[in-house]
Amino acid sequence: MNARDQSATEAQLKKELIQYLEALRLRQECYSFRIVNSRLRAMKMPTAQGWQPLFEKFSEMAVSRERLIECRDEVKAIYLDSLLVGTRAVSVFDVSPEEAAHAAAGIGALVEPQSEFAERFPLPLSESKIRRASFNGVFCNVLEHEDGSVRVFVCSKRAFRTREAIDLNELDGHARSALEGYDEVIGVRNGFVQAFDSIVFRPAIGVVEIHIDISCRLTRDDFAKARNFYTNRLNGLFGEKFGNDKWLLLPRNFFPLIAKLYARQDGFVNSLGHATTTNSIKEERMRGRASDLRREQFHEKGMQAIKGDTDEYSIRKGWRSADEGRIPTVLISGHFAVAGGPESRVSYAIIDGCSDEADFDMVMGKLV
Repeated sequence: MNARDQSATEAQLKKELIQYLEALRLRQECYSFRIVNSRLRAMKMPTAQGWQPLFEKFSEMAVSRERLIECRDEVKAIYLDSLLVGTRAVSVFDVSPEEAAHAAAGIGALVEPQSEFAERFPLPLSESKIRRASFNGVFCNVLEHEDGSVRVFVCSKRAFRTREAIDLNELDGHARSALEGYDEVIGVRNGFVQAFDSIVFRPAIGVVEIHIDISCRLTRDDFAKARNFYTNRLNGLFGEKFGNDKWLLLPRNFFPLIAKLYARQDGFVNSLGHATTTNSIKEERMRGRASDLRREQFHEKGMQAIKGDTDEYSIRKGWRSADEGRIPTVLISGHFAVAGGPESRVSYAIIDGCSDEADFDMVMGKLV
């Protein structure tokens, strides 16, 4: 127990715990409540069927001071993991180990320690402050990992727009009367969310990774725009040193992996997009992560009928985690128009369903 925890009141400790829990809730679009609940259960901490009941349980929890600190630390650890492995679009650039090491040592030059993002990190800004924040990424924190890799966090504001069904029974009398005759009412909600992108330098293998945090719905153009912003900043900082102002230009092409991942018999192929030689476009998917399309009878018969003569252009595949509690997945998503093309490219892979870095590293290890 550190000195700060010794002087803190139990009310302050519980407030910190709730603060990290609230930060986790804000990341529910990219780090699922199911994973949070599973990790809490493993630590014999309160669990619930939804966020509101979970907040109530923690607020009402009566435990010893030592246990309260343990719970606070565990919720914080889950939150910090969500910043590393929440649903992310990952682009990989192959560089020399020397370049990766130099960039890792010098990336701190881009950090803006006086920015609101940096001062608040690792917690997100308040709703009012995020509305005033920049859409462009602000470099705010550098983290050194035990394996020698270095990560810089880049925070920004992202806009979201959601459509949600409104339960008429929950409206007051005047509102229900005004909407009489409608079978369904849809509300459109706009807002902003804080993104925690990161750039990882791995000198041991000569790689730079750009992770785009999918904390709300993003498009291919959104991924490209964010990635290009970061590569421009890095090229501006290191290009002269390396004698190449386009040091980071083309990320690794994931498209050739689609057919390889389908052919490898490990894991679970959850979905496959392919264009057959009979001029049909197939978008096939299974309901659960533990279901393998390759073992599904309709798919098997179809592939036998065309003798496997088809061009894959997208795939979603998962593998069991080391403790077999999850099935983290990767999605490599091309368009049917590029199926079979010799120059086809997919510049990012979406990795999802990871609980921690061990899950994430396992999936990345499959992408070779």
